[in-house]
Amino acid sequence: MPVHRATSEDHHPRSLLEVARNPLVLLTAGFAISRVAFYAAGVRYGFQDGYQILDLRLLARNLVSSIWHLHMQPPLYNVFIGVALALPVELEKPFMVGCWLLVGLALVLSTYLLLAEFRVPRVVAILVTVVGVIASPSYLLAENWSYSADPSACLLVITALLLARYLRTRHWGYGLGFACSAATVVLLNSTYQWMWLLPVLALAFVGARHHWRKIFPLLLVPLLVVGVWYVKNGVMFGTATTSSWLGMNLAKLTLFGTSTDNITP
Repeated sequence: MPVHRATSEDHHPRSLLEVARNPLVLLTAGFAISRVAFYAAGVRYGFQDGYQILDLRLLARNLVSSIWHLHMQPPLYNVFIGVALALPVELEKPFMVGCWLLVGLALVLSTYLLLAEFRVPRVVAILVTVVGVIASPSYLLAENWSYSADPSACLLVITALLLARYLRTRHWGYGLGFACSAATVVLLNSTYQWMWLLPVLALAFVGARHHWRKIFPLLLVPLLVVGVWYVKNGVMFGTATTSSWLGMNLAKLTLFGTSTDNITP
């Protein structure tokens, strides 16, 4: 009896069906469709030249020196703006829009993968990601606002995902990626300082304490990078944080909404 040999045509329809059923493919398609729909509804990316950004002329003409002498905020967001300004003028906004869209997609996929890492049922994980991220007005706002909020949220989810995978697999790549992601959060968002970073890195160290000789070098390199920035700010500006505007930020939170009419001489 002749034996039927499988050909590529036999497997092609099934392979396409399997790809279409892949949660990551479904979420990517849902994200793309939603963003096209929001664009058609009039949602546009907005660049805000706020007080967190250095003078754009300095970033465009002398990026390295400007970032080195920066003390008001962590450096990475201003680095991103400086890179965008180095492009031809007609490419600046498309570059920023494209980067923020990629950040939004990375947030969607990493959220699902984190839920899957915690053994959340596939259907529930997809629904949570769609409702909580893709369709969330807050994330849509952050995705179309030129600020560090969206990449910070994305990095925090990626940090948690890489930590969970490292503790499960003990693979050095996940450990190094986790440490670098956590350090990047500190160098991007002034809300997160060394007192946040050290306990987070300690989670990996405690979780892999029986293999501490392997995990310690992975955690040390990002710590040194962040430490250099702290030392630089301490020596040059006398502040032991990544942002010298802690007092101003606290004042804004404390006094927001108050009226000068209520202040008596």
